[in-house]
Amino acid sequence: MRAVCWLLLSFALLLDAAAAPACPQRLRVGFMDRPIPPYLEGSGNRFAQPAPGWAVAWARQTFAALGCEPEWVRAPVRRLAQELARDDLQFIVGFAHSAEREALMRFPQGSDGALDTRLNLGVAEVVLFALASREDHGDRAEPGAEHPVGVVPGAVEEPLARARGW
Repeated sequence: MRAVCWLLLSFALLLDAAAAPACPQRLRVGFMDRPIPPYLEGSGNRFAQPAPGWAVAWARQTFAALGCEPEWVRAPVRRLAQELARDDLQFIVGFAHSAEREALMRFPQGSDGALDTRLNLGVAEVVLFALASREDHGDRAEPGAEHPVGVVPGAVEEPLARARGW
């Protein structure tokens, strides 16, 4: 039964690939420059070898099924967003949805125009932590300027931290 399902899925992918428009002349696909195991392995401008991560494997399979051979790019989050805005990059894999990103990027939408979360590759809960100083009341300390929190610049956590006053 699994073989039949796999065969049907493979055939459906081939039909979709045959019906798909031609790939753009210049096709660049971006990934963040930091690892997000098991989805993205390696760091800087290099992918880990032989296993670059699940998201990289999925992207490679998808573009191969479409008959496309993109240039694979790794860069810091803000640079990826800037390159996408200038059309120097056509896809970014692994960016979470935010209001700011929605203005620059297309995310899967349902028929009502709302974000279709059924197509998410994954869901992560964002938790912000601050180190309490010796003068604080331990874990009862309120967030604020005296309790700095570290987040990756340009990541989805940054506007959330700023909105919460961190």
